Amino acid sequence: MKRKTTLSLVALFLALVSCSQKIKVQSGSFDFLKGQKEINVIFDYTGVTFYSKNLTEEEYISKRSDEIKDKNPEEDWAKTWQEYKDTKFPNKFFASANKNINKNTLVFSKDKITPYTLIVKTEWIKPGSPGWSKAEVSIIDFGLN
Repeated sequence: MKRKTTLSLVALFLALVSCSQKIKVQSGSFDFLKGQKEINVIFDYTGVTFYSKNLTEEEYISKRSDEIKDKNPEEDWAKTWQEYKDTKFPNKFFASANKNINKNTLVFSKDKITPYTLIVKTEWIKPGSPGWSKAEVSIIDFGLN
């Protein structure tokens, strides 16, 4: 890793989808991405907390599963949550990011080998409508240029 530029997102996923994301560059610039056609994205939920009570992911899954079981005993909400993390959140991120960036310039993808990888580390989520979240985003240079 030659270069690491850390960015702070005030709102992630749902805010990104609604095009109201705010990005604060903490160090460096985006100049190194000039000429890149694609960037790999990794989503990291390690240590994420929920609500103002800062519930752990396990506590959130337990709480939400209990709420759902009261309404629909057959639903496996923990499985649904995992599908959101693995598929639905990334797909919304990619759809919004790729829509709002000139596709001839840069495309965000998952599971690609690219010189740069964007790591989206979600720190906090307030589920619901509107949903809010906070994440740290890092761009890693793997020196493949």
